[in-house]
Amino acid sequence: MNEIIVARHIEGITINDYEYLLDESGDEIKFPTADHAKRWLKQEGYSEREIGTMSFIYTNESRECKCHLCEKRDDCYMKDKFQRLPRDKTNGLGLGLCPKLEEVKA
Repeated sequence: MNEIIVARHIEGITINDYEYLLDESGDEIKFPTADHAKRWLKQEGYSEREIGTMSFIYTNESRECKCHLCEKRDDCYMKDKFQRLPRDKTNGLGLGLCPKLEEVKA
């Protein structure tokens, strides 16, 4: 599943919001891994320096909580806890505490 999106701060100023790498229809381009994204960026002519300023963000659309891919990593309050599995809506099992899951954001 493609779950990595590429972002950089607008005009390279870190207090600015992110702007995202988009395809011709205006949708975010998603990659299976950050390495795939970096290879694609190099093929498109981005320099190592430019790529170094970009963020590779794990979207968790699969709801598998692959925390080693997440940009939050060590800053996540759920790091190294067993409760990070998504809540199963059919039987109520799982605590659903990953901050990237939609039901936690609400």
